Amino acid sequence: MRPALFGYVYTSKKLLNAGVELYELRPDSNMKRDWSALAGQSKAALHAKSLVFDRKSVFIGSFNLDPRSTALNTEIGVLIDSPEIAGQAGELMDEGVSPGSAYRVTLDNNENLVWSAETNAEKVEYDRDPETSFMYRFAIGLIGMLPIDDPLQL
Repeated sequence: MRPALFGYVYTSKKLLNAGVELYELRPDSNMKRDWSALAGQSKAALHAKSLVFDRKSVFIGSFNLDPRSTALNTEIGVLIDSPEIAGQAGELMDEGVSPGSAYRVTLDNNENLVWSAETNAEKVEYDRDPETSFMYRFAIGLIGMLPIDDPLQL
């Protein structure tokens, strides 16, 4: 089961309606992962946000696009103006969002979330968040009733 971002769960429809493409990395991704050159024997991981702009510049950092990151957290990011680095990051992202590596999240005609992927060369669709249990989705629903969304507003 992958961890959910509670704010993301409740804003994903807004993002999709605004024209954002959403992808969620699959745990069974066919993407090549060779972290040994960067991390050695460590099992540590960096949770970073990366944005590529027209394959000319790239933003990499921990900064979230919400008021909490600006006002409460100590987040940072770096904007690199380099077509070479932006191109390499873009190629990595293209591989990461391929149907064999990620779920593409879209909306159906009734504004319900749909997760699409490819498994064994066949397209599959899910009408609920894949890799999650009923209890996990129930817990997200309960937390969603708490009045804590102000810091998460887009």
